[in-house]
Amino acid sequence: MKRALLAIVGAFMIVVGLGVGGVGGSLAFLSGPDGVVSADAGKVSGNGYALVFNEFTINTVGDPTTVRQFAEFELGATSRTGKDIFMGIAPAAQVNEYLELSARDVVSDLTDGTARVVPIPGKSVPATPADQKFWTAQAQGADPKISLAQSGDDQTLVIMNAVPEPQVTVDVTLGLTSPAIFPVGLGLLIVGVLIFVLGVWLLIRAIRAGRRSDPPAPTDGPSTSAMADYQPGPQVVVPPAAPQTVVLPTPEHAQVSSPPTQG
Repeated sequence: MKRALLAIVGAFMIVVGLGVGGVGGSLAFLSGPDGVVSADAGKVSGNGYALVFNEFTINTVGDPTTVRQFAEFELGATSRTGKDIFMGIAPAAQVNEYLELSARDVVSDLTDGTARVVPIPGKSVPATPADQKFWTAQAQGADPKISLAQSGDDQTLVIMNAVPEPQVTVDVTLGLTSPAIFPVGLGLLIVGVLIFVLGVWLLIRAIRAGRRSDPPAPTDGPSTSAMADYQPGPQVVVPPAAPQTVVLPTPEHAQVSSPPTQG
């Protein structure tokens, strides 16, 4: 019973150790010492002058405000046409006023690498976005990144060509920066390795205990080692014995004794 319990606990700890170590190693590898983890969010394309994300928020596990105390989210965009990109976050009312007469595309959903885009027609060319003063956060360049600390239900994210032109097509990336990611991942990796090693040790103990407790198998005949050591001697051929002739006495050679006389 003890042997079986050791084997079960050891196998369970090996599986747990591999899981914990794998998660920790992945976090440490993906973030690196700078604590930045990024992932592709998908391709977004529109025919207007701007891609507009109304009520832009980041869905997180738990309260986003609490999560932001330990990590910073950022959004990046790379143009598929090679043009410089402008990204800005501003109050929704001011963005609507800025793009009121311009063609734009409202992105209502961006999940699983696909975006749902609703075009809104317009005829005028908007002013250069970097010249506007109402942005609460902005970035511009070939591969700009913008912090999402100011995102929320009353904020709007805008992605445009730096020089206003129609046809905005970008690859969006979502990043997470936290100084705690790398040490947490490294700690999980160490704990996972320790659990794995302990599980292997328990499993080896169970195997050794089983070998000590198993009785030797009975044998019905001479042992294999004795049979292996036996060497037959040289064969001796005994010739058959020669037939013997028995000579019986003939009658003429026989002596007859007379019976004694009585006087």
